[in-house]
Amino acid sequence: MKEELQKKLEKEFREKCPDCAARVGEEHEGGCDVERCTVCGGQRLGCDCSGHNSFESRWTGYWPGVEECFKRGWFSRMVPGKGLVPCDGEHPEAMADLNRLAYFQVYGEDGIYKEK
Repeated sequence: MKEELQKKLEKEFREKCPDCAARVGEEHEGGCDVERCTVCGGQRLGCDCSGHNSFESRWTGYWPGVEECFKRGWFSRMVPGKGLVPCDGEHPEAMADLNRLAYFQVYGEDGIYKEK
């Protein structure tokens, strides 16, 4: 990863989960809005999947999906009148494109920005 992107990723780091205050490496508290289900990938709070492994979904220091977006080079920025549009990670307003990642996880392809 380029040095500029590494610095941007480091700025995303949070010692504690912003919802339940779990520290890095700790399991989220029950009812945490941030924890993701290890079965379906959705928000754990609203899912009833059996087989969820709370140890595997521990707080890493990053919002779920941010590290993967950085590794894949998936970034977007807000453009007035257009909403989120893809951009290079070095753009000053670039943020992890979590919508693109979610689309990929659901449909198995990187197609959120395809012309319809």
